[in-house]
Amino acid sequence: MTLHARPFNGDDDAHLLAGIVTRAALATPQCSYWHVGDVWWGLYQNTVFDSRHNIHLWFDEAAPVGFAWFFPSGSVSTQVVPGRADGAVLEAEMLGWAEERRRTISAVDGEPITLTATAFAHDAPRIALLTGRGYERVGTPMYHFHRALSGPVAPTPPAIGMTVRQVGEEPEWGARVEIHRDVWHPSKVTLDAYRRLRAAPGYRPELDLVAVTAQGAFASYCICWLDPATQTGEFEPVGTRPAFRRRRLGQAVIVEGLRRLREHGATQAIVYTPLYKEAARPHRRRVGIRWAVDEPYIRLAGRWVYAYRAIDEHGQVIDVYLSETRDTAAATAFFAQAIARTGVRPQRVTTDKAAAYPPALRAVVPDAEHITGKIEQQGIERDHQHLKGRTRSMRGFQQIACAQVVCDGHGFMRNLRDGFYRLGEPTGDPRIPQAPRLARAWDDRTQILAAG
Repeated sequence: MTLHARPFNGDDDAHLLAGIVTRAALATPQCSYWHVGDVWWGLYQNTVFDSRHNIHLWFDEAAPVGFAWFFPSGSVSTQVVPGRADGAVLEAEMLGWAEERRRTISAVDGEPITLTATAFAHDAPRIALLTGRGYERVGTPMYHFHRALSGPVAPTPPAIGMTVRQVGEEPEWGARVEIHRDVWHPSKVTLDAYRRLRAAPGYRPELDLVAVTAQGAFASYCICWLDPATQTGEFEPVGTRPAFRRRRLGQAVIVEGLRRLREHGATQAIVYTPLYKEAARPHRRRVGIRWAVDEPYIRLAGRWVYAYRAIDEHGQVIDVYLSETRDTAAATAFFAQAIARTGVRPQRVTTDKAAAYPPALRAVVPDAEHITGKIEQQGIERDHQHLKGRTRSMRGFQQIACAQVVCDGHGFMRNLRDGFYRLGEPTGDPRIPQAPRLARAWDDRTQILAAG
């Protein structure tokens, strides 16, 4: 076995990258960090990305075994073919290359760059590797969603006057570039870059979709990428112009994309959703000052852990904190986290009679009134049914970090649906039926992300 590495060197290497990604996706279809669409989109979406200096490939003799991709914004993504005994060693070497690349760019630009990497919540080996090299976890997750395409895709009619179709011939390409630049401003995509993207090996014109107004303007769009080997489709990118949002046009182009992917043999589709909770945070309504706190059980790898939860006097879910212990240290950590995240210090706290709460409250909010009793706890006891109903229908958790993400996300969605964010407010003619509040709020958050 002779391992060696070299820089990326042209289109032949692009196919090597795609092959590595496909091998990884076939081995771990629900846990792959890459899709071939990410390769084609990343290499061909603009004309300024320096692939030779920012992508490095590793080989065992002549066989490609992995790669590292450095993004100038300061992140690195690695992929090693599955099943290698030296996988951790290879990933460590890849991270070392990316860290050196970061130092080089920082020295040239005169600006410090913080390097970030991604790990699934359940990928303990990668998390251990990253933390061992000094990386720290940050609270800005990406969500990785899958959808089966085993049955027909129910159509979603576009808004009145809109048509969903593929992008036409070259006279329309300028308009296609303009909608991308409008949605993702500032963007480096140009007409030359889009022309280059259409020549990419994995690009299919029938999967490059737009929603078009009666006047011929492009209102929403998406590109679907298909990996025939894994029969998996990916959406990258998806966007709607600001003037046309909240009309479910993004849903319309995605549904048409799902239908076409299925026609091309895809059995599932994936999409990555970034930072929605962080984008919504400034729009959260202020948390109340009367908190009810409890710690129901959550099943984790065959044992019970504690989900410290709090709601305020209005029913808003304040925060969730999972702990393997039910003691003063855990209760203290929960109150400290909840106060830090919300910026609110409670004036009255209702709990059960657990001995852990009085010392925790004295340590964090000594001035708060502390009330105990079954009657006072009825509100939060009833509220637990929502979280328990969600987790009971799942197959269980294996790691506490994964359970924390689900519990956080569940509380966030509850708050969105119940109006505790200034998102999804009714607009337009009140006589015309509107989408449910949660759907409207989701559109609003997407608009915030696109504007950012």
